[in-house]
Amino acid sequence: MSDLKKILKEEYDKKKLNITPKLLMEMILEALTYAPEIYDSDLLPLIKQIDNVQKYIDKHPPISLGKALTIYTPQPDRKQVSLELKDKLESKYKSEFPDLSFPLIVDRAGSHKGVKIKLGRGLLKTINVKPIRGSGIQNRGDVAEGLLGAALTVAFNKGGDDVTKTDVESFLEALNARERRQTRQERSMTYKTLTTENRRADDTVDTNTCVIKLSPRNFDDLMDIKKRSALDSLLDSVVAFANSEDVKEASKIVATNGVDNTISVISDGVSNQKATKVDIKTYLDGKRTPLGRISLKAATTDQLGQIGGSWEQMSDLFKLMFDIDLDNELETQWEAVMNKKPRDKEEVSSVAIRIYQDATEKINQQLRAKGVSNPDEDVDFIKRISNGLRYQVALEEEGVILVQLDNRSFKKMNFDELEDVLRENKIDLVAEFSAAGRPTIFIKDRRTGEALFKVRFRFDKNQVRQYIEKQSLLTKLLTATRNNP
Repeated sequence: MSDLKKILKEEYDKKKLNITPKLLMEMILEALTYAPEIYDSDLLPLIKQIDNVQKYIDKHPPISLGKALTIYTPQPDRKQVSLELKDKLESKYKSEFPDLSFPLIVDRAGSHKGVKIKLGRGLLKTINVKPIRGSGIQNRGDVAEGLLGAALTVAFNKGGDDVTKTDVESFLEALNARERRQTRQERSMTYKTLTTENRRADDTVDTNTCVIKLSPRNFDDLMDIKKRSALDSLLDSVVAFANSEDVKEASKIVATNGVDNTISVISDGVSNQKATKVDIKTYLDGKRTPLGRISLKAATTDQLGQIGGSWEQMSDLFKLMFDIDLDNELETQWEAVMNKKPRDKEEVSSVAIRIYQDATEKINQQLRAKGVSNPDEDVDFIKRISNGLRYQVALEEEGVILVQLDNRSFKKMNFDELEDVLRENKIDLVAEFSAAGRPTIFIKDRRTGEALFKVRFRFDKNQVRQYIEKQSLLTKLLTATRNNP
């Protein structure tokens, strides 16, 4: 092989090949290695040995497409099915073909989605494990509200001691055993309450109440033991939050203050959603605590707010966020394309591009004096966008904390601090328009090019939506020195 390497090296130096000798050697070795054919007919007998696939296979048969085979199982069973499938593949092929590998397909949230069969870097087969429609968690965000409410109540029950996943699951089981409550106005929700009394070391008694209000489907998803594995990463996240310094300190103070206290934790995913964005409310003796206003985001969503596509909604958005007035001529064009039935996607997008370009130019006019960045002129703009972003998170309420549960942990952001943080870090703002994909305005730091947030346009199923979404710089600024893991 050393002679072959020498020849390849000479060819590489002489012809300036785009690959290195090492990589080319690896490619040759892979080509010389016998790669077995992996047929669906060989895989199906293995797959039928997995109970959580076999019992659904008649109604949800596997789908084959070239190198990809898709099998179906209920959402909560995907991890177990993926692991069992990996074991069966290794048992069948590994002894005869030791160079094969069987990596699991796992997404960022830790969800298992199947197995690949590979030879070196070469992909021989992908077996996707997909959830049967309706078998998963319908709305992870709403279900997460119930999880976090339970975890916070457990934290106050434990008075500063560590909270475990088992603690939270046991509490949910006890809550679920309670009688369902409702009024005539509450028939579309499941509403359960659990009150516990905690005798402290000084003989005081704290009475802690947890209230969870969710739609019936979301409540059932929260309590379904069979779906618990689908909530595993969220459970880790809420436990991490319950064990954070702020929560532990608050729960310890209540447990040791020598007074009989009442704590109420309310998770309400259904009531008054247009008037408040607070998902978790916590009260101490009837008064809101510093943990009393939590707006919750589950998983990787960056969305802070969204609005519809009427001209009034669009112009109000840009007035609120940037204090600019859109060109009046664009209103006529927008109304014309929106009034068509059905709406033409290309026409709608074309006018949206002009609107977003107009907005970008006017934003930058506020940020520049004679074409040069002028921080003295940015003062009102910083205040404006800080207030605008806070409104997307909290509407008119103050003291709302955004908690994002993601990757088995959490991030906590207080948008009341945004204006000060922008000034302290001397962020030099600029607006940048992009028409790639969908019309989008990025608000960036001119020096680093990092985006603070974006306003994104979307036309889908004949409907217009506009999204305000946080970006990496905003998350970094609001979590850099605060209580985050």
